[in-house]
Amino acid sequence: MRGVQALLIAVFFLTGIAGPAMAAPAFEIAWEKTAGDTVNDVAISADGSTIAVLTGSTLECYAADGGLRWEVPGGHARHVGMSEDGSAVVIDGEDIRAYNGTGAQVFRHANGYFAFGVGISPDGSCIAGGFDNESLMLFRKNATGVFLPAWSVGIDDDIIALDLAENASSITAGDRDGMLLRYADGGRLLWRYDTGSSRLSCSITSDGSYIVVGADHGAASCINSNGKRLWTAISGDGLPGIGIAEDKPLIAVGGESVTLRSPGGEVLDTVSDKPAHALAISGDGRTVVTADNGKTVTLYRACEEAPVTGSTTLPGTPARTTTVPEETAPTETEAASSPPGAFSAIVSVFAAMYCIRRH
Repeated sequence: MRGVQALLIAVFFLTGIAGPAMAAPAFEIAWEKTAGDTVNDVAISADGSTIAVLTGSTLECYAADGGLRWEVPGGHARHVGMSEDGSAVVIDGEDIRAYNGTGAQVFRHANGYFAFGVGISPDGSCIAGGFDNESLMLFRKNATGVFLPAWSVGIDDDIIALDLAENASSITAGDRDGMLLRYADGGRLLWRYDTGSSRLSCSITSDGSYIVVGADHGAASCINSNGKRLWTAISGDGLPGIGIAEDKPLIAVGGESVTLRSPGGEVLDTVSDKPAHALAISGDGRTVVTADNGKTVTLYRACEEAPVTGSTTLPGTPARTTTVPEETAPTETEAASSPPGAFSAIVSVFAAMYCIRRH
């Protein structure tokens, strides 16, 4: 009888640890604004104190409380990037432009070609742009604070998405053909990853260890530094907003809702059940700014520590990855599998009980 009692205690214990209960949302709306034009992209500083909103006609910079700091014409830009400290904001469009914390223009590059993608390194020392003459250019700040051309490479198709690791030690770019490309500093191509999508968004950690790419068929994928896909999640049918919080690291995935995931793909929390085609997340993961498919911009702040709520990672179909010769890729450990569910534990325990009674 004591054995049976012990097993019953084990049943309650296992059912308690097999899967944590869903908690109340850990984020709340801090403010929400209606822009004067359709919102194309958003960016946020690492501490969440500075927010950039790029619309079809303007670039607007807001404080954490929602107050407008400055506003300039957008120049038909589609993408905005920001340094970690919020002191530099860059946009693409008819040319590449950078603005400082007061809205003064500090850099402009016009070569007669339209810039479809732009990015700035977390430390603000480098700016990269992809132009519609099938070229990728990097500009590096010199000792006097002036951005000068560092290198340029030709590519097979126009770049439409771009992000930089710290000091441009590596650059991730997506082209119109659906290829995600990883470059080393100097413009050397490391690998290609075929997403199968004609529209892309991408974000990279400052050390280059993780890359998140969003595709226009509703997929968001996490890829390691060697071009190996770790997981894919589906969130709607359109291009999902994506972002990475550096301190955790923590991955934000938009689409029909906004969720936070671990680098292994586990869903840690739900920020919002509203659509987000563009988003950005602060370095500590506690502030998220989103834009829907219209003119609405929403800022969310964490109101409690985000609890782990279980894993709903979708396996996805493996994509084709082509590694450039002479590059070696060390073996990576796949994400750990989830623990057995409560039902399986109960079945196992009662099977053991049956065996005891038989003996």
